[in-house]
Amino acid sequence: MVFIFLAIVAFACQNQSKDKTSNIDLKQVDTILTDSHTISTDDFISYFKPLADSLSGIYKYQYPYNTEDLQENHYIEIIGNTVTYYSTTDDFDEAREGYLPGFFSTEIKLNITDSIFTFNLDPENITFYNSPVLPVIKRANNTTWKLVKFKEVKTYTGHITKDKFIITNDGEPTEFKKIEFNDITPPTVCEEDFYKFLDKFSKDSLFQKSRVVYPLPYSHPDDNGQLTQDSLTIETYLIQDFSEDAHAMQNEFDKYYIEIVYELNAIYYHVKGYDNDIAMEYYFKCTNGDWNLLKFSDYSM
Repeated sequence: MVFIFLAIVAFACQNQSKDKTSNIDLKQVDTILTDSHTISTDDFISYFKPLADSLSGIYKYQYPYNTEDLQENHYIEIIGNTVTYYSTTDDFDEAREGYLPGFFSTEIKLNITDSIFTFNLDPENITFYNSPVLPVIKRANNTTWKLVKFKEVKTYTGHITKDKFIITNDGEPTEFKKIEFNDITPPTVCEEDFYKFLDKFSKDSLFQKSRVVYPLPYSHPDDNGQLTQDSLTIETYLIQDFSEDAHAMQNEFDKYYIEIVYELNAIYYHVKGYDNDIAMEYYFKCTNGDWNLLKFSDYSM
């Protein structure tokens, strides 16, 4: 059995030169890497780093009984060698009646045997929340869900095909399809759609400058690495481009990913480096139905 966070890479390694092959046989991976069937993260990174980069992203299971008020989709997120599973308490409570589910995310370890992977969910090591827990989109001050205490550990099995996870837990297979990060939308906190605004904000420099509130508070490290506070005018403000953020984990260098934290009428847009010191935060606020940039912090060293 292979123990590894970066299992996704192993599933796809056979597919690197044969894009038309959907299912991946892991036996050859074992032969290439080791005779003991123990593969380290470093081994995966050195052999399959390009595949790991291309597979980074978000995979979604569309819950068939969503309502306008309650979305219960499930997700698998891969950032580098970290795999995170997002779901609801229905994973542990199949007969829920009369109350709303809790939501959670948890980092998972995938165990590989031949072409099948498994992972476990231990509810006693998971914190549940009342509002949806999503990749990319985070809610400020999400409160904990404590209606039911679960104890049974759940075991999942599955396999991966091109751009899909297929997993099962004593039931019908659940299919997770790869999506773009901006397919996950924040709740409506402004009349103007945030992603449409951000797209125009990136493409139209005149529009961007018109949606910045000056003087713009600007935080950044000084020459000694100490955080300092400045402000930018319309003349000193530099145009920001968010158009490549969805694919930044596929960069050869300077990889990063996005996390969006929303609250009432405001969004914190975080740019987080992967294996580098990139770290930025943009504070957007909705005023009179329009998004505006009110603060910019660049903590990159």
